[in-house]
Amino acid sequence: MVAKRRPKHANDSWAFYDEPRGVQSRTPGELRTTACLMTSAILLLAISSSLSADQGDENETAFAVADVFFELNDTDGDLGLQALIDGDPWQRLEIESPGGKKIFQVRATRGLAKQGLNEIFFESAEPGFDELPPDAFLARFPEGVYEVSAKRTGRGKLESEVPITHLLPAPPANIAANGQVLPLDCEVETPPTVGSDVTVTWDPVDSSHPEIGTIGAPIDVELYEVVVENEALDNAVFTIVLGSDQTSIDVPSQLIATGSDFKLGLVIQESSGNRTVVESCFAK
Repeated sequence: MVAKRRPKHANDSWAFYDEPRGVQSRTPGELRTTACLMTSAILLLAISSSLSADQGDENETAFAVADVFFELNDTDGDLGLQALIDGDPWQRLEIESPGGKKIFQVRATRGLAKQGLNEIFFESAEPGFDELPPDAFLARFPEGVYEVSAKRTGRGKLESEVPITHLLPAPPANIAANGQVLPLDCEVETPPTVGSDVTVTWDPVDSSHPEIGTIGAPIDVELYEVVVENEALDNAVFTIVLGSDQTSIDVPSQLIATGSDFKLGLVIQESSGNRTVVESCFAK
């Protein structure tokens, strides 16, 4: 045992004590060396942690496409949530709501996990408003930033943040074929006969829906999509996507020649990706 002096009580000067067994005394020089070594170790650990964080950021990339949006069928009276996600190969994908709650998860296993998935599209069920009112539907999917993330087949992850709003485009007014206004409900109204050369027109849309979601707010229309199909032939369909400044389209005469009764679908897509669909009809 080694005798060493230190104050025994607050009012004492110095007294002798026995150093505990297993503890070795150190000179001031040895203590300074130990402190320097400990400081160096802490710095090295901090640098290593910083490098690991940087490498983790490098292994995290955004999806090539991460679209999550609502589609309203204003004619049928139903709402649905849809998503289109595409990117590098992944094994497991999740979507979280703004509150951090997981609302969607899909996982590949066995051979498919090794191969990886690139693209996925889904749409929710779309019960009618008599079964699920629009306010109750939208309450399930609050506005905010949704996080889409996936574990890649290799190292790292994919992650994108997708803002979701309740801005739903208003249905366009004055949908017409050759100047004749088309019916809002083809099940109870007789479609007008418009002839063989058909031009479909509608009024531009610049505000959100007057009754559903965020009501009466200005919107930025991204595109219109027109679908015309022969009701007697499933494969006789004309589809075209138009810019936001185009509100008319000539239907190809080749399609009109295939039948006498036609169904018209008009899609209005807002800049957030939310879509409103209206349906009508006309005859040749």
